[in-house]
Amino acid sequence: MVCSRAKVLKCEGDWANVEVTRSAMCDGCSESGSCISSLESGKKALAVVRNPLGARAGDLVELSINEGVILRGTAILYLVPIAFLLAFIAGSLYLNSLFGWGKSENAVAALAGGLGLVLSFPVVRIISTRWKYLADGVPEISRILPPEAD
Repeated sequence: MVCSRAKVLKCEGDWANVEVTRSAMCDGCSESGSCISSLESGKKALAVVRNPLGARAGDLVELSINEGVILRGTAILYLVPIAFLLAFIAGSLYLNSLFGWGKSENAVAALAGGLGLVLSFPVVRIISTRWKYLADGVPEISRILPPEAD
């Protein structure tokens, strides 16, 4: 489980809106300093999380999320664009040999690869928004911290 600290802004039933400081998300992480989120240290992020413990607005809480969710998201973020890039390059090379376009193979492959890369971004966005609300993909409040833990 990956844990971070947050402040509850508002509660709605079994859900809570929280504010997470980017540096707090890195507490205790072995990759701290080499991760991209450490570049945004101090920035605030808003999130909607499950509230099984009944935390109230103003409470400091500890959030947890399954590590598999983070790994799956990272895989999608990197593998989908690479797959689109390679598929568009292979397709352009095949079509170039089939139709015998007068263009250079390298130029056609480069343009098609760039197009494939650009078209992969909306696909990644669609996948990530659909998976965002899956049962194991939502962070939840795992502990309410005492006020002095800030």
